[in-house]
Amino acid sequence: MQQMWEEFAATVYPHDDLVVSLRGRSILDELTGLLARHPDTVLVFCGAGFTSYPWLLPVTTAVEADLPHIVHAKQARAAALTADGVLPEREVVHLPLDLSRAADREQLVARVRELSAGRPVGYVAEGLIYYLPPADAAAVAGLGRRWQAVMSVVSYWPEAAVDNPVLAVQRKWFRQRSVPEEATHFEFSQLAALLGAEVRNFSLEEQQRRYLGEVRLPEHALVPEHLAVAVR
Repeated sequence: MQQMWEEFAATVYPHDDLVVSLRGRSILDELTGLLARHPDTVLVFCGAGFTSYPWLLPVTTAVEADLPHIVHAKQARAAALTADGVLPEREVVHLPLDLSRAADREQLVARVRELSAGRPVGYVAEGLIYYLPPADAAAVAGLGRRWQAVMSVVSYWPEAAVDNPVLAVQRKWFRQRSVPEEATHFEFSQLAALLGAEVRNFSLEEQQRRYLGEVRLPEHALVPEHLAVAVR
């Protein structure tokens, strides 16, 4: 993994740590505010990867959905760290699902309804939808509405950034590794319609101003990840 990161940094761009850190901090702060208002919220994370939100927040129940091999690796690691006292005890339900499949999405919808049992739901789709075909990307982005989520947070690449130079280099890097290079971009208005309610948008430049006090790198020098946040 370290070797792949170093190769990506040298070949594509060296700022992915900045983008991911800004995204993670923004999501963490949004969820912190949500739990202050609704402490019993069930948090649902799609594209959960190896994020740590359930252990960084005072959440009662969390659901994490990702591809089976990722879920199984994280589940084992989280169990080991909890047993060692590194992580606090949390109710985290790990679901090995392929969210590009409609049947798996329906399984997720049903499981969350069962677990929430009338409690509020907060939904996060992070680092995911741009790698899905358009119809599947839209379906995953809109999952929060299936639960009437009190908050939905979706990271996405805007349509205006389709010619972003970093993404062009990344596509070449993907091709060399037989990774599908197609990506789905959204206009903010499209995403807002999928999320419903009042939706705010946070660009990378806005996130830099929020946490760094200034824009250190323009968006065209970064993978152009935006966050759409819907609150009911």
